[in-house]
Amino acid sequence: MIRVALIRALQILSVAAALVAIYSLSAWLTAIDRQVERASLEAYCTGVAVWSAEESRGIAPERRTGHPDYDERAAEDCPGMRPAGLNITTERQLARN
Repeated sequence: MIRVALIRALQILSVAAALVAIYSLSAWLTAIDRQVERASLEAYCTGVAVWSAEESRGIAPERRTGHPDYDERAAEDCPGMRPAGLNITTERQLARN
């Protein structure tokens, strides 16, 4: 009877250890995926920023480095790539004719 109970306890402990290992592996893989996603987005944003800077300097498209915003997501996902809005915080009229 004690032998059966001991075997059952070891089985339960081994299943619990396996579940903890699977959970830990899953958390580790999720963290790695986030790092890869951040690095990919950073590379995309850098390429778009370089392309836009060279475009504003008048460099021909075939001579530019970087790449255009081919996914059309730089305005949303890349910090600093949003178009600058008006910095006027009041509703006063600044000039009159």
